[in-house]
Amino acid sequence: MQKLYVSGEQFRTARLVTDAIKEDRIRCGMNEHDFTGGSSDFLGFLAEFVISDFIGVERPRLIEGKTDGGVDFCIGGVNVDVKATNYVFGEPSLILFKGKEYSCDYFVLLALKDCYFCVVGGISKKDFFVKCVEKDFGYGVRLVVDAGKLEMYRFKELNK
Repeated sequence: MQKLYVSGEQFRTARLVTDAIKEDRIRCGMNEHDFTGGSSDFLGFLAEFVISDFIGVERPRLIEGKTDGGVDFCIGGVNVDVKATNYVFGEPSLILFKGKEYSCDYFVLLALKDCYFCVVGGISKKDFFVKCVEKDFGYGVRLVVDAGKLEMYRFKELNK
């Protein structure tokens, strides 16, 4: 399983972006999925920064009233949305909001372990919606695909 290490700069920048998202949501009168107090935003941006830096593409940018628009980067004409979890007990799952529109073509799941992310796997948006099941983890019904149903995925470092 591919490991992508987190730098101190990536950690600090993800924290700053998460704080900016919170301020933006307050300014726009939103409270979009803020049940984690921003920790899911932080984890997501941290994963996106680590991958973007590794493959040599520009980091995602904030869009007012939203986070990053749902596409984190494009590889070979495929729009990819990175999802991250810090769940390390048992098999992690790719979890999406029910009823939300996703503008990507492909999802990649990463799991944070200590000071690095493990690339768990990936799945096309079409296959996700075929394979997903509904689960309620105590904060509303979500769409879920367990790691065992994801394809192997490996980020390849680009020549910089």
